Amino acid sequence: MNRGDAQFRESTSSEWRHHVTIPKPFNMSKREELKKPEACTSCTSFRLQDEKQKVECPSREGESGGAGRFRAQPIPAHVYLPRYEQITEENARRREAVKAYSQEILKQTEKPFSFTLREKFRNDRSASASETMKFDKEGNQLRCQSARKPEREGGRTAEPKGRGHVPQGRSSKVEDDKLLREIKRHLRAERLLQSAALPPGMEERQIRSQLRRAERMARAHERGFPMSEADQRKPFKARPAPDFKKVHWESEKALRKIWQPPPDPTCPKPFKLRTTERRSSFSGRHTTQDLERGVSSIPEDSFHVKKEDPCIRKRASSESRYLQHAFDMPLPAKSHGTMLRENHIRRSIEKMRFQTEKEKEAELVTRTRQKEISKAISESLDDRVLQPTKVIDAMTEQRKQTLIHQDADYQRELEEMRKRVASKPLLITRQSQEVARKRAEAKFNSALRRAGIDPQDINDTFCDRPSSFGVSARHQNYGELY
Repeated sequence: MNRGDAQFRESTSSEWRHHVTIPKPFNMSKREELKKPEACTSCTSFRLQDEKQKVECPSREGESGGAGRFRAQPIPAHVYLPRYEQITEENARRREAVKAYSQEILKQTEKPFSFTLREKFRNDRSASASETMKFDKEGNQLRCQSARKPEREGGRTAEPKGRGHVPQGRSSKVEDDKLLREIKRHLRAERLLQSAALPPGMEERQIRSQLRRAERMARAHERGFPMSEADQRKPFKARPAPDFKKVHWESEKALRKIWQPPPDPTCPKPFKLRTTERRSSFSGRHTTQDLERGVSSIPEDSFHVKKEDPCIRKRASSESRYLQHAFDMPLPAKSHGTMLRENHIRRSIEKMRFQTEKEKEAELVTRTRQKEISKAISESLDDRVLQPTKVIDAMTEQRKQTLIHQDADYQRELEEMRKRVASKPLLITRQSQEVARKRAEAKFNSALRRAGIDPQDINDTFCDRPSSFGVSARHQNYGELY
């Protein structure tokens, strides 16, 4: 048995599992394996090697026709990949699941409307109506036959049955159907009223309360204390509304009893940093005068104790020893960054001072120059310096005169424009005149063309011939026309 057939039967008989498909190697590299690993360095060597291969393997001449083409062998027939069947089965299962799920959703949506009951009731009603119509038709036929019999026989006949007469079995069925319809109508009205009036969740609570009531009645019946209808229907006793003012007053009273004053806040004791009293000196040692000065710089009322108290003397002596020890200590060495910062600050301060001095000198020079210029101007005018008020008055008067002249020119131009507008016709009038002139010219030219005369020749002759008043004939013609 072939291995591929056995594999196919196993896959068809048992359910397919996720196995790894290991394909067999193809014979794609036989030609490459036959070639020598060393590369051809020249065309002649490549030609010789190719001829040698042709002699050794004459069956590969057809394959070597296309030197640069590689043809792979087809996949063997016994190799079976059931992936397509698996995909189709999965899709079919998915479609069935989706169809079942959609049908369930449709059933859920149609559940509260009871379409089946309505259709059944409609069918029953149509069947009953058809039966009643059939019965009425038969009764009418019987009545007609009974009415015809006296004419034929002339004997006594029974009275015909009434129109509303229905057989006994049929009447009971009609009554049962009517009762069923009334019950269904009543149930549907109750259901609709309950679903429309009750808020969400109240129906479930009502059902639970009914179940609890039934359980309670069952327990009472088991114990031998059956509950009467009066006990079951206990009247609702509404509790009176509380007095909210009284409740508020009582709560305030309880809070006043519980209230306690807040604790005293934490007040830290004041302390004094004596950094301002430290002496900054570059000398390593201090004299006794500096020490005495440092001791005397301590305020007298710093400890709020009298000066004659022996405690202050002892404290002062200890502080003097501490200051002496601090003054005797050498100052710490400055770092390179501190020295650079101090040098930069010093240079910037010197630069600012130099700029301020330079600005002051420039301002002094400008002031002296202004004084000299004002003095020279006053000397050139022979001490006839005009007062500022007179200069301002003269300039204002001059401006007033210019404004008056400008206003007069404006009014004159405005009057001329008004006269031109009044003398000329309106734009619509001029437009209508232009249109009338063009229409007259067109009419005149059309009349000349109908007479067999070219209007252009007439215009040329009239333009060439001057009139007696120095006006061309064309203008005279236009004057006659308009």
